[in-house]
Amino acid sequence: MVDIFVWNSMIKAYSSSQSPKISILMYNKMRVCENIAADNYTYPFVFRACANVCDVEKGREVHGVVLRRGFDSDRFLQSSLVNFYAVCGEIGSARKVFDEFPEKDVVFWNTMIMGYAREGMVFEALEVFEEMLEVGEVKPNEGTLLGLISVCTALKDLKMGREIHGYVKKEMGLSREVKLGAALIDLYSKCRCLDDARKVFEEMPEKNAVVWNSLICGYCQVGSLHEAIDLFRQMGNSNVKPDRFTISALLGVCAQTGAFSLGNWVRKFAENNGIWDAHIGTSLIDIACSIHGDIETAARRFSGVKAVREMMVEKGICKPPGCSMIEIDDVVHEFLVVDKSHYRSLEIYTVLDELSMKLKMAGYVPMLALDEENIESHPST
Repeated sequence: MVDIFVWNSMIKAYSSSQSPKISILMYNKMRVCENIAADNYTYPFVFRACANVCDVEKGREVHGVVLRRGFDSDRFLQSSLVNFYAVCGEIGSARKVFDEFPEKDVVFWNTMIMGYAREGMVFEALEVFEEMLEVGEVKPNEGTLLGLISVCTALKDLKMGREIHGYVKKEMGLSREVKLGAALIDLYSKCRCLDDARKVFEEMPEKNAVVWNSLICGYCQVGSLHEAIDLFRQMGNSNVKPDRFTISALLGVCAQTGAFSLGNWVRKFAENNGIWDAHIGTSLIDIACSIHGDIETAARRFSGVKAVREMMVEKGICKPPGCSMIEIDDVVHEFLVVDKSHYRSLEIYTVLDELSMKLKMAGYVPMLALDEENIESHPST
């Protein structure tokens, strides 16, 4: 006879596999077996499986079983329930379970914070973090802060990011928290605050490849080729060696800035040090296509440009879309061409239409030659 330990082991294994539905099917099968009953170790894995397939109906059914069987006081089980609801977008239900549980550990708090983070509810995530500090029973750990920093990075929220940074410096420091340092560098880089990113970098006594790459990529994102190459050389002289992510970032900025000879130097470095993969090869093709395409455009040889663009499409290469950024009240707003995803896009385009009309009335005549040749389509958002 198969005992509960074996059932739980199988349900657990499938819950994190590529076939989480099998975990739910096994749970259903176990329920009809005589002399076998699910325990407090079974349900967390069932909730995980339900979360992975976003089966809200089944998850709610299992939640009801948990309540009827009196397992609602199990911390690990309830934490997995919060995660299930949050992953499935049922953030209200997640918060209800969270609020009703009296003794929360750091995993419990982190689960709720990340639940809000997944929904892009940055202020609610910060409120839970502040509540965690006020209660004082549990201290935030690295997972808590990494989750919050990832939210700030995704939303380019400098104000909240700086608050989290202040807490890290005061309570934890960056002497041993390498992951936090790398995350902060990435945050400031994405918000184009490279001076702040560099300051975090310099304050870290220990730097691994992720830390170096975060700042190098930051310089690459803003097109600061010389700073990126200088840091790359410093990295080569340290005890941390560049990897394929470093090389790919540098080749990317070489493509953007048209620095073909420098890109060739980076390529040789990669070859000599055995750093090579498909991504690097694709980046080199991108450089060649970018340079060739820009030369053709400048000469107005539109048929040649079209051929280059078609080759890029065939090889699955996309030039990074041009964008503009503006910082207002510590929040960075990013815009692409024909971008209407911004929450105030209606107001923005209304003002732009008014400006366009005034320009025409003042005698401005746009150059439409490039548009007529349809050199390349606008990037989609």
